[in-house]
Amino acid sequence: AFPDIGTQAADPYSKARVAREGVLALGQAEGLSFVAERDSDGELLKRQCAYEIEGGFPTARFWTLYAADRSLSVVETGKPRLAALQSYQVLRQPDNS
Repeated sequence: AFPDIGTQAADPYSKARVAREGVLALGQAEGLSFVAERDSDGELLKRQCAYEIEGGFPTARFWTLYAADRSLSVVETGKPRLAALQSYQVLRQPDNS
């Protein structure tokens, strides 16, 4: 995560990342982006594999988790169901699990 990427406090590396990738930098009040490219064994993520994501849910009112290609476009599944999971689609326990 790059929490300062859209602020005046952004470090030079974050600013360079925005310039290189041409992404829209969100401000701290607008959201954070997390990117995973490798699994827990250090292997690149593969479309044909299934992955388990563990841990608590983000402390946000709304979030979306989706598989993306290098340009951050949603990976099309060829199925009628969307390739994304959104916060309103999950059930939580009182401890946020």
